[in-house]
Amino acid sequence: MHRTFSKFAIVGAAFAVIVGLTALIPGQEALRRRTGMPQDWTHHHLVFSNPGSFAEATRKGSFVKWYRIMNDPRFQMQRLRRYAASPSGMVEAEDLAIGVLPQLPGEAIGKLRLVPKPKPKPKRKPITLHNDWSVSLGSGTPGTDAWYPAKWTFNPPVLSLAYDFVVFPTDVAGVPPGVSGQANIIGFYYMYGSGLPWFFFSHYVGPGIVQTSPTLSKDGTKVAYVESSGASVFHVLKIGTSGNTGDGPIPTPPYASASKPVYPGTVTLNGSTTTYGGNNAVDVGITMSGGVSVTRSSPFVDYTNDVAYVGDDSGYLHKFTEVFTGTPAECTSTNTAPPCESGWPLTVTGTATTLTGPVYDATSGNIFLGSSNGTLYCVRETGSSVDCGCSSPPCLGSNTVTSSGGSSVIFDAPLVDSTAGMVYATINDSSNSNVLQVSTDLISTKVTATFGAPAQTELYDGDFDNSFYTTDSGYLYFCGNSTVATTLYRIAISSGVMSGSNDGNTLAVTNGTANSDCSPLSEFYNTGYVPTKDLLLLALPSFGYVNTPSLLCNSVPCVENFSLGSSFPPILNGFTIGSLSTTTLSAIIIDSGNGGSYYSNIYFADIGGHTAYQLSQAAL
Repeated sequence: MHRTFSKFAIVGAAFAVIVGLTALIPGQEALRRRTGMPQDWTHHHLVFSNPGSFAEATRKGSFVKWYRIMNDPRFQMQRLRRYAASPSGMVEAEDLAIGVLPQLPGEAIGKLRLVPKPKPKPKRKPITLHNDWSVSLGSGTPGTDAWYPAKWTFNPPVLSLAYDFVVFPTDVAGVPPGVSGQANIIGFYYMYGSGLPWFFFSHYVGPGIVQTSPTLSKDGTKVAYVESSGASVFHVLKIGTSGNTGDGPIPTPPYASASKPVYPGTVTLNGSTTTYGGNNAVDVGITMSGGVSVTRSSPFVDYTNDVAYVGDDSGYLHKFTEVFTGTPAECTSTNTAPPCESGWPLTVTGTATTLTGPVYDATSGNIFLGSSNGTLYCVRETGSSVDCGCSSPPCLGSNTVTSSGGSSVIFDAPLVDSTAGMVYATINDSSNSNVLQVSTDLISTKVTATFGAPAQTELYDGDFDNSFYTTDSGYLYFCGNSTVATTLYRIAISSGVMSGSNDGNTLAVTNGTANSDCSPLSEFYNTGYVPTKDLLLLALPSFGYVNTPSLLCNSVPCVENFSLGSSFPPILNGFTIGSLSTTTLSAIIIDSGNGGSYYSNIYFADIGGHTAYQLSQAAL
């Protein structure tokens, strides 16, 4: 069941903590301790523009909404990723009340502020992105959709050689351990500095394909993912800490590899347990109700209620409980006991339509997802506070949104700004590339920005600049197609509302002779560089742009790195790797190493070429 709060109880509790601030100062050092932080696809699709201050929320009568946002784990992680910890051990009253990041002493309660910049560091000359390592993910026939790796950082913003890790799906069919096996899912650690990383784990869990994004637990001990097949399986892996997990250094025999996977020590599938031994990893699998296929939806885990949602290729939305803290189970017609309810799996279309990953927004209590039929849907979960067209949650809202063009399709999960109560979707139709913004009731505010020719095959979400996150105004960057080149656009957002067109500026990111699918865009605000940098990265599987002979992306597959600012086009400050596959590249994850020996790194995969990459740049 989803938690509800009495407004008076919440206000009373918050004031009680604030009044007691001075008594708690001796224990403030404990507030500064870090227990690690995940970064996966969900942190790119559920975002938060500035929620304002306690005083502002109280004055506007929106305290309950503000309180929910400030206590949302993903909001707290977003704030930590974007703004490194303050050098002071003091905290301000409202942050102490809701348990988020420390601030400098003596600051009055006010707007959400950037934490102070670190002491100035010597400026470093920007250099081209370079390849630190690349490792094979195996062999086989991969999928065609971009997914995100998942990164765990033990003590952000500092990078830890021994404790940080990154997880990649292999996106090819699993083959049991033997002379030549094939892992379904892989983790790497010891991945900073020179040389190849070590395998953290390399596991075979079944004959299907893990071809969507994994989702990490808050504490980094577990991974939720979907093994896609004719009867797809929802998995939760407890990462092993002892024994042979397929771990080890890559270059030294007997070496670890994707073709030398091991079973998790204990595997439970649909309640039947097999003990393989050899390590203490535990994998729990549940064949999804209806024996459905899943090829596009990644699992979204609501950390607060420990519930996961997954869409399938038959138009149904599935719900799983006790994902990371208990024994996972699917809510079905035969499992309706709390925290389940009747009605799951919930019918979204009930036809052969492929659903995107679902995004659960705790502020509205609604779940948003797209479909291969080009329609954006809303599902009201128990406790929903925003009506999107149905009265008895859990239920499918009757309010839907699509483009006006024919043959429309939504490939990527929606972007949800939980603070502003806005949902963004990228819709490709037979005439145009479209970016849609609509309120969380899917009806009261609706804006569509339309761009030129339709995307070549797949259209993915854009990303916002730092101004959007620190205020409620800025730009959404979006990669679509013109008639001759894949193009970067910028769409203004003012007070949370998107413009109906780009701001008149465009930049061709391919060489002008052909189009190429952009990966999902990834923005990264680097507070560890002086002056701070707001960066945007994208990957192109072919026809990479070149503007000077000295840069490496000369009409070949590449990663492009832009420095954002008020002017457009943004400064292009890096290219890399001309040896990538010309099929599909994954989305990009950027870690938050704002200093130290390793700086920041980006992680992505050449899906068509079965290769995981880490790139780094001292100036990133």
